[in-house]
Amino acid sequence: MSGINPISNFFSKTLGAISKSKPVKKMTKAFQENPEGALAITTVGSIVVKDGIGCYKYVTQSINNKDIPEDKRTFVASMDLTNGLLMIGTQIGMFFLMRKFSEPMFNKFFKKSFNPKIKRDILTRLRMESKKAGEIPPRKLEAEKAYSEVRSNALSLFKFIVDVGIATIIGKRIITPFIATPLAGIVESKLFKKDKEHKNADGDKLEINHSNENKKDLDDKVEDLVDEIKDELKEEIKDDLNLNKKENDDDDDD
Repeated sequence: MSGINPISNFFSKTLGAISKSKPVKKMTKAFQENPEGALAITTVGSIVVKDGIGCYKYVTQSINNKDIPEDKRTFVASMDLTNGLLMIGTQIGMFFLMRKFSEPMFNKFFKKSFNPKIKRDILTRLRMESKKAGEIPPRKLEAEKAYSEVRSNALSLFKFIVDVGIATIIGKRIITPFIATPLAGIVESKLFKKDKEHKNADGDKLEINHSNENKKDLDDKVEDLVDEIKDELKEEIKDDLNLNKKENDDDDDD
């Protein structure tokens, strides 16, 4: 047990220091004042951070992946980078866009459940049921407050589901894949332009070297062929001269 106490003391001090930090205090206050908004922002923020880390890992893996042909690595890395940045951007954009439209959507979808007429009918019915049961009817202000709390909780749940859902489904799964591929080529040309120029220059230089080597080999072969022809002509001329000389000697003997 003696070994556990130092560890527990360390964690209690660490967590205590963290809980007293300004970011944690600010987050705690946000959850107390607006639980739905704080939860939605925290949820989307954690997804965005995860996507950012994943984007970095995918890009570095693609660049260093030897299983991918070297001339395709930059495009694959550009695709991963474009996809990651778009996922982050579209999720943030769609989330804050829906924060403006989700409440009007709620009012439109649930106007039959939450409106002044329904409110009056519900409060009247509630008071009637209380009287029939022999109970003291709730005061009007208390009943209206309870009704408002129900509507507020329903709105908060709707906003959270719609805002986070559209950000992660529409933004991340529909918009991003649709535009990521066309933009990947542009990103590749911008980020890896120097690498491509360097590779092309090396390729041209290598091609020139090959051309020079081939030309030199061809010149050597032509020179060797000319030397062989010369040697053969010399031999033939020599043989002809010897033959003519022999024939002349035979004529002289006759």
